[in-house]
Amino acid sequence: MQAPGKKMETMRIFLNSWRLSLETFLPEDAFQSSDELRIFQATHFPWISDLPQPDLVFELRRDLRSMLLSHDSAVAQSWLATHPVAVMLESDEDGLPFLRFTPLSCPCQLCGELLAIMVEAIELKDWYRLKICLDCQWIFYDTSKNASRLWCSMSGTEERGRACGNIAKARRWRERHRQQKGMGTA
Repeated sequence: MQAPGKKMETMRIFLNSWRLSLETFLPEDAFQSSDELRIFQATHFPWISDLPQPDLVFELRRDLRSMLLSHDSAVAQSWLATHPVAVMLESDEDGLPFLRFTPLSCPCQLCGELLAIMVEAIELKDWYRLKICLDCQWIFYDTSKNASRLWCSMSGTEERGRACGNIAKARRWRERHRQQKGMGTA
């Protein structure tokens, strides 16, 4: 399995704009101000001229993160009712057809673009390769062959530098060891 494309990486960055601090495990928001949100929009969607609507953007981020955990498509359906995405058949440079997903007129252009990425990712079977680490809540792209990763990293050598997989396995081992000790002394 290959690494995510640019659109999925943009989505991952967006979803990780809310995260748990690795030091305190308290929530942090990378979009502390409207300026930071505008910088994100200008960096990843420079063609959008409207200012982002922070309340809608934060609600979308929360709902997409919850959708990754629950796999509840009703969440996406309610967003697509107000931020519809068009599917257009176009031709690439070789004349081969492909589908392009573009937002139609919607209350928040940034939300529309992000929803278009989600719809395309669902179509390409990429959406559910975005996972939330069971420990630190970091969104990662699962490149394993069978899409079975549960943690952001096993070794701590990846982007966040935390070995959540090893930490969880060590925690389970200690718990089993503690239970076995308790059973042996009774």
